[in-house]
Amino acid sequence: MKKIFNILLLFMILINGRYSYSQVQVLLQQPPPNQLHIEDLWKLTLNNTSGGSYSVYLVGKVTEASRGEVLTAVTKNFILNQGLKVLNSKELGDVEINYQNKDIEDMISKTGSVQSGYYTICITVYSLPDNIAIGERCINQTVNNLSIPILVSPFNSSTVSELLPFFSWMPPSPVIAGQRITYTLTVVEILPRQSPSDAMLSNPQWYEISNLITSGTVYQMSSRMFTEGKRYAWKVKAYLNGVFLNESEIWQFSYISISDSLKRNKQNKIKEKNSGGVLNQYGNLQLSIDQSLIPGGYLSRGKTFDCLKLKESAGLKLTQIKKQPTFVLNGTSKVYGQNANRISTYSEQPADFLRWELNPSVSIYNVPLSAALLLSTEQKSSKQNINNFAFNFDPNKLIQQIKNKAIEKSVSPVLNNEYDEIKVRLKDANITIEEKEKLNARLKDLEKIKIDAANLQAVSDPDEFIREAENQNVRISGFSKFLLSIRNLGIGTNYPKFTEFTLNEIPVTGLNIEVNPGLLYFAFSGIRNLKAIQKSENNLPVYGRKTIGSRLGIGKYSGTHFYLTHVYAWDDEKSIITDSSTVVTPMKNHVLGLEMALSFFKGILNFEAEAGASLLTRDVRSPDIKNSDIPSFVQNLFGIKMSSSLDYYYSLKTSLHIDKTGTKFSSGIKMVGPGYSSLGTQNLRNDYLGFDVRLDQNILSNRISFSTFLKRDRDNLISWKRTTTTNTSFGFVMNVNFPGIPFLTFNYSPFFQKNDQNIDSLKIDNRLSLYTLSTGYGYPIGILFAFTNLGFSLQESKTASKLFDFSSNTFTFNQSFTFHFPLTITGGFGHTEIRLTNSYNKMIYYDFSSSYLFFNTVQMTGGLNIAKEMKNNNKLGIYLNSNIALWFLGNLDLRAEKNIYNDNISHTGSYDEFVFKATLSTNW
Repeated sequence: MKKIFNILLLFMILINGRYSYSQVQVLLQQPPPNQLHIEDLWKLTLNNTSGGSYSVYLVGKVTEASRGEVLTAVTKNFILNQGLKVLNSKELGDVEINYQNKDIEDMISKTGSVQSGYYTICITVYSLPDNIAIGERCINQTVNNLSIPILVSPFNSSTVSELLPFFSWMPPSPVIAGQRITYTLTVVEILPRQSPSDAMLSNPQWYEISNLITSGTVYQMSSRMFTEGKRYAWKVKAYLNGVFLNESEIWQFSYISISDSLKRNKQNKIKEKNSGGVLNQYGNLQLSIDQSLIPGGYLSRGKTFDCLKLKESAGLKLTQIKKQPTFVLNGTSKVYGQNANRISTYSEQPADFLRWELNPSVSIYNVPLSAALLLSTEQKSSKQNINNFAFNFDPNKLIQQIKNKAIEKSVSPVLNNEYDEIKVRLKDANITIEEKEKLNARLKDLEKIKIDAANLQAVSDPDEFIREAENQNVRISGFSKFLLSIRNLGIGTNYPKFTEFTLNEIPVTGLNIEVNPGLLYFAFSGIRNLKAIQKSENNLPVYGRKTIGSRLGIGKYSGTHFYLTHVYAWDDEKSIITDSSTVVTPMKNHVLGLEMALSFFKGILNFEAEAGASLLTRDVRSPDIKNSDIPSFVQNLFGIKMSSSLDYYYSLKTSLHIDKTGTKFSSGIKMVGPGYSSLGTQNLRNDYLGFDVRLDQNILSNRISFSTFLKRDRDNLISWKRTTTTNTSFGFVMNVNFPGIPFLTFNYSPFFQKNDQNIDSLKIDNRLSLYTLSTGYGYPIGILFAFTNLGFSLQESKTASKLFDFSSNTFTFNQSFTFHFPLTITGGFGHTEIRLTNSYNKMIYYDFSSSYLFFNTVQMTGGLNIAKEMKNNNKLGIYLNSNIALWFLGNLDLRAEKNIYNDNISHTGSYDEFVFKATLSTNW
């Protein structure tokens, strides 16, 4: 095999490039398309054909077509024997680099790269002692430094309800005339406990479509619909003239269908209607208390009380509180399986697979501990691990336990109803003045109790919870306070988050701990991050990677504090098998960060500041630097190489929260250097300086709410791109929800992308506008309850060249009917139009479903989906779903789907598929 490789290498040397000399032939490996790093100069092979040995050194020169010489680099002397020799860093030794000017040196020290342009790289071999050139090789390389695509819609962490949602983003910039940008949209399902970045690394593609020429696309109706209640992660890859360029950040969204939203709206309306109870024969409010609303078993189900006759000091006659057992074991288990006769269109999810989610919990002396196990047959050797296990201390469960005790003490559900009754009694014209005064005094007490209970229930942060509980005279033991100081404690696979710039929810298998006792703060996470993969899905290897993150500081996490952060990540260069053709390199990364927060007036006014620097070594095997200004002990301490670069980031933020007026205001500024990169956060956007301002306001008891924001940033911070691009976006969202009239939601969000050029071939002027309008109303009709929903959305993109303009508008109508007996009928209609520069398409779809509950144990749901494109492609879907309560075994959910798709244009995409899904859920 080695002989074959040598023959091929000789053949490549003979047919490639030009040579000035015959003694030594030089084969310089072509750098990856559109980029050039300084370490690329030394990825070469020498062939000594002279028949003897030489003492030689190498000189590398980089020149740019319009700017001339950029840099010159000289290696140390080494012996070149006869035959082929693949050079390594040990033989090259310390390399002396001389830059043309300080700007180029600063650019390379920050990014390791040169600015956009047309470059020639020449490597010359000189013999000693006469310094005669005995071999040379020159290659050309085009460098295009472009920004990553910027995701627009669906918004990050938003909820999607459309049957065929539209995905949009802003293109990379700057793209000049003649450059062809195409895109690949990737969507993956996020499994329980996974972070979006882990899901993207580990899970099979739920949906992936390639060769998109516009910065937006509608979800294809030939694919399977999104699953109700699931979370999904999505990103966009950009390709320049067919070669991978870069990829966007990773966003996530949740899917809840419009029909399910109608069911929830109906349930909320019924709750509003029944929230006040019923009047008894004396005109007083008679309450039927559901024990499930009051933890601890205080009340007997169905027992009624006259609130006005309750003693103010007690509020209720309470039964004896049951003593909590020393040991409590509970948990959930879910087994989910799918069987289908084909893999879905645009998907890589297997036709048949099985998942098991096991989440046991144990409480020992009120100390909650939990475990999480995820096993799936979808695991692939070409991806990271889906299967994972973790054992954690759960502070949220401890907080909930203490909340339950506080609610038991105040019995807030009953007092809330007493509050409503008093307001009714105050309207009685026959009430005496003395009684009115007593009722008003009691009303003020109840208002304070309601506010305190709401404040306590809303708090999730441990530090804030302790402060709020003590303000309400809720006693928390010293041991409980100690446990609450443990913010995170996990063994196994966890997803630590320090900040978005340092360590941000990457999968780390090992130990994850975060404690904040008193004013001391400490966090540690490590150690395994990525497993080694010899051949991943893009046919490239992946090095095994380990990551350690640590933080130390003073102050409370949710209040005033000062923290230092260090993240260290390194690849195991021996974890995969490599040769001279391997383009992936083992990396190493140090990140140092500083975070500070100031909180005033009990959290009403807050200031936050963060700054950090990243030392990234792109190839730990690259040569050392001889004439560096960095002290040698620092180089040795951090392992600084020729491929190392250093850049920084900072962010400032101020926020104002006024609960009494329902006002939230925030503003901030961020700068991320063009060379800043952390291996502790995936797909981080860099090279921008920007600000953002946001205002959220609730008025009229939250009946009207609106939000508005403004964002603006620019790139090309060190003039390494052809032009400077500015991105501007603003938005306005309003919600109106008064009882007795339809609700209204409106959103308008335009996005602008422009650069500083007036030349047509370099000019960028992109605009993407989003409009959404939704209204709905629930109302009774005889023996049934109806809910009607209307929606309209428009996405419109315009570009300077008008070659890639597009628009998509969707109109939806949905109607549900819920009868007094357990029957629900839902129907929907949608109409979507998509216009590209030279094409037009229209889609119409219908959705009908009906659900009935038999014997309070079996929920049967059936539905029909019909979709049709103007081009005569059409789809018919029928499904039947059964949810069965199996008593002590849990719930069994069975679903059968029949989907028929007709591709009446190419006739290659037609299919007739059957999908069966089963889920067994158990609680104990």
